[in-house]
Amino acid sequence: MQLRLQIYRRWVSLVGAGVNPDSPKQVSEVLRKTLNRYPLPLTPTGQVSTREPILKELKESLPEGSFERELVETLLAYREVTKLLNTYVEGIEKMILSDGRVRPSWRIHGTVTGRVSCHEPSLQQIPAHGTYAETVRRCFVADDGYVFLEMDFSNHELRVAASLAKDKVARDIFLSGRDIHKEVAAYALNKSPDEVTKEERQIGKGINFGLLYGMSVESLARTLKCSPEEAQTFVERYKQMFPEVWQWREQQLREAREKGYVTTPTYRKRHLPHIKSDNPILRARAEREALNAPVQGFASDICLMVACRFTTLTLQNKVDAVVLATIHDSILVQVRQDQVDEARSLLQQALKEINEQLRLFVPAEAEIKPPSTHWTTLTEPPTLTYENIEDITKGGDSDEGIS
Repeated sequence: MQLRLQIYRRWVSLVGAGVNPDSPKQVSEVLRKTLNRYPLPLTPTGQVSTREPILKELKESLPEGSFERELVETLLAYREVTKLLNTYVEGIEKMILSDGRVRPSWRIHGTVTGRVSCHEPSLQQIPAHGTYAETVRRCFVADDGYVFLEMDFSNHELRVAASLAKDKVARDIFLSGRDIHKEVAAYALNKSPDEVTKEERQIGKGINFGLLYGMSVESLARTLKCSPEEAQTFVERYKQMFPEVWQWREQQLREAREKGYVTTPTYRKRHLPHIKSDNPILRARAEREALNAPVQGFASDICLMVACRFTTLTLQNKVDAVVLATIHDSILVQVRQDQVDEARSLLQQALKEINEQLRLFVPAEAEIKPPSTHWTTLTEPPTLTYENIEDITKGGDSDEGIS
């Protein structure tokens, strides 16, 4: 509450007391007057758009240290903290039971791709990165005498895609421990991986996920903030670098059009009624789903199989540990404090056995984070202040953040 008040006071000092940051109409007018020197995206009704993705893109285009950039940063921070309070503080507070715990309802078939989901509260929607994410996660604590262990799968969906495609180049990169995003950026930009900067690595990441899941050249150009010609060059370089991945991608689309559905190696089926639609928007969405569903569905099942195998191993070995949740590409375990080493060893064994059982072309790999009494690896609670506003506005930049 104090942080939101602090940000609100900063907003008032920038635009005056008469502008409500929760009012899209009033915010739109402020942006129109303040940023009239810059090209502003408009809604169909002619108002300046105040949608979060557009504001984030606008912020990046504004000069560092300028009044205009601070204005947009303050607005984004206010919205992020408001969402944090409404959804993950006040929202979860209502679901706390008499013993001080929350117990979500789990859905094995809650998503079309096969990911396990839950609601009241939705743990999958709790932000994964950024200062405010760590603040929320510290609210979740282990029972007395117990700690959390979290197994976090590394580049899980990219590894799964490489396995499905049996791509030798991708397999070599993963097995040698090289950074897949750096390697792609280096190949796309025609330079050595050692020369790739942090910003250029993001280009590699955008190419990897964008092209794997059917992003168009135009969308890739917007994502990477480059020209369509540059984006087309990146596509051609990607096809040269990972020929089997591209062939698998094209084969998936052909089969989807022929059958009207796609499947995973674990026999999940995703029907695609719009794959032959005359509507280009519906057809493009179905094509993206045809590529996404087999990868995300199989990745989710691998995670779930490891969790189930771990549970069996704990019972066989009398280790006091239980799987609390599978959240995207991670498994959260609560284990008795004096049995952490045994639980860590059993998690590694479970992963090894599932890799062998599935005979994955590119084995799944995971990091087991240090044990913690809170659902975070930070030993001290982070401090949220207006001074780290830039971090707050970046807090939800992953696909596992607030949505």
